[in-house]
Amino acid sequence: MGAEISEQLDLIPEQRRVIEHQRVKYACPCCDLGIKVTPAPPRIIPLGLLSESALTWVATGKYQFGMPLDIQQQ
Repeated sequence: MGAEISEQLDLIPEQRRVIEHQRVKYACPCCDLGIKVTPAPPRIIPLGLLSESALTWVATGKYQFGMPLDIQQQ
């Protein structure tokens, strides 16, 4: 019946990549239970865009190396 796609930003030093999670949608034609979607993988921040390594990179840059967030954003 289709799939729902959610994306997550992953940061590796000097690399950027997007991880796509495809969640399959399905429905039973013989019963009225509606459309079912497979559960999403757990995240540190619910509905957040960043992966664990991306959050670690931001926190390390901010608190260990003293980089301002506006410099990290660039």
